[in-house]
Amino acid sequence: MKRNLSIGTLRQLVNCGSRRLTLSMLLLTFSALWLPEKALGVGHWIPLANTNQAGDGIGICLLLSDGTVMAEGSDTNWYKLTPDGNGHYVNGAWSSRNSSTWGHQQGSTAVLQNGNVFIAGGENGNGTGQVEIYNPTDDSWSTAVNPAYFGDIQDGNAMLMPDGQVLIEPQEASQDYFGLTFLFNPGNNTFSPTPGAPLHSILGVEDCIGESSWVKLPNDNVLVIDSDQSSVGATTAEMYNPNTGNWQNAVTGGTVPNIWPDVTGSKDVSEMGPAFLLPNGNAIFFGGNGVTAVYNDGFWSQSASLPDSSLGQKDAPGAMLDNGNILLAVSPQGTNSSDGDINGIGPTSFYEYDYTANGGGGGFTPAPNAPTGYAQYSGKAGDLTMLDLPDGTILLSGMGSQLWVYQPDGSPLPAGQPNINTVRWNSDGSLHLTGTLFNGISQGAAFGDDGQMDSNWPLVRFTDGSGNVTYGRTYNWSSTGVQTGSKIITTECTVPANVFTNGSAAYSLQVVANGNASSPVTFFGPVWVDFNYSPSSPQSGTFANPYSTLAQGTNAVTSGGTIAIKPGHSPVTMKIAKPMQIIAIGGSATIGH
Repeated sequence: MKRNLSIGTLRQLVNCGSRRLTLSMLLLTFSALWLPEKALGVGHWIPLANTNQAGDGIGICLLLSDGTVMAEGSDTNWYKLTPDGNGHYVNGAWSSRNSSTWGHQQGSTAVLQNGNVFIAGGENGNGTGQVEIYNPTDDSWSTAVNPAYFGDIQDGNAMLMPDGQVLIEPQEASQDYFGLTFLFNPGNNTFSPTPGAPLHSILGVEDCIGESSWVKLPNDNVLVIDSDQSSVGATTAEMYNPNTGNWQNAVTGGTVPNIWPDVTGSKDVSEMGPAFLLPNGNAIFFGGNGVTAVYNDGFWSQSASLPDSSLGQKDAPGAMLDNGNILLAVSPQGTNSSDGDINGIGPTSFYEYDYTANGGGGGFTPAPNAPTGYAQYSGKAGDLTMLDLPDGTILLSGMGSQLWVYQPDGSPLPAGQPNINTVRWNSDGSLHLTGTLFNGISQGAAFGDDGQMDSNWPLVRFTDGSGNVTYGRTYNWSSTGVQTGSKIITTECTVPANVFTNGSAAYSLQVVANGNASSPVTFFGPVWVDFNYSPSSPQSGTFANPYSTLAQGTNAVTSGGTIAIKPGHSPVTMKIAKPMQIIAIGGSATIGH
């Protein structure tokens, strides 16, 4: 317990025989007060409960807009991981989703603005030339289009654009289309080549962006370092502008660091790791050779390299933590000239990258290789994938049926915290939310070019008075960007059934973006009224036991709350003396004449 000393007591201590000791103690106390804030430590791993595993090898995982995880299993199997009642995933519940028609292992993925999921092609599986759309509201799949006119989609990046289309680079397109990018329009299920300068020549493949990671910038442009489809990569960079539909040179200053391992002799294209937008607005690319490249408004420089030069990220995953650090899985590069080592070799280690370390030069800190009691993963980092979860943890998959979450140290960055301005009801019983920073700092998690796990869109979390957590389903986000600043962002959100039907209970409502939650606002469930409900039946203002008169509803509703009226008619007229919103659910409801 700290003891405060008065000035008189302090003088007595200084004048006593133990003066030197007392002054030393005071100096130590003052020094402790002047020490800078403690640097962040690394996080720790927690295994998902064995009793709740899906019972299948799990590959890529996607976060859906209702807070559930969509996990890819073997062949055409897909699974659902639902958070527990506290909103966490370690003890979440596994269930099966309906199977896709084709297998899309290492395919191209994107969550669309309506909450559906775009899944195209795949380096493995039988769906290399197929595009499917998954609808999570009814657990159904539909075939979007067979892109046979440009060939297969393998190792293809995909990214959601501001207009709701998906930019994709198939990589295995036929010669006439090789190196081009395409836009997929979910409104009519069609592909169209992007206009502007092509990324290949008639006689060669220079400027090709295959095997390259993509980064979304705050202006919605897409940044990439070219591979030139070669064994040594390149030190050139391109940028796609969705407003003009053109690719353009992305180097106006400095030199793009060489982040590609030289795999000459393997007859393969060189590989790189993931890439991210940093909290300071710069973009960083992690190399297959352990070198990093940093982009700052057209100027390129090198940040810290992995501390062991034998390590790299040849097609390896990473995830932006809510504290601003980046969690990375790395592996030994192996023999670069060996085709068998093209994606690195085991075992896998983990690091956290801090862009603020070493005076802003960046630095790597080793993270635990595995949870206590478990052995280090013996395989290569390229086997694994990561996903940002709404509770601020990172989901790790790819080691068979056992999954893990990584709990970071420290607190979420204030710069990435969403802010809610307004919450109001729509006429269909959904909510319309407005605010800022609904999209987060970055796209979330990333993996070379073999998988996209973007989650830069808002989730809406409801917490009742007992701490029970449920998520609404968000859709029609006004922005697909990152680091949107003071721009007002909107989203629609369905109200969870338990919130919608339980009457005027109070909830804490938060918007979450990549694990960073807004400050809560108080939200009240609707008071239910049914003019056709028997007055002699139990009445509590819930969906099952609604009030039978509007007067009962207005007396029970909280000021500023909502009354939901089931279809019907009441001839009664009345004066309402406090602010409230009245909505009709399921059909028209009339009051008075």
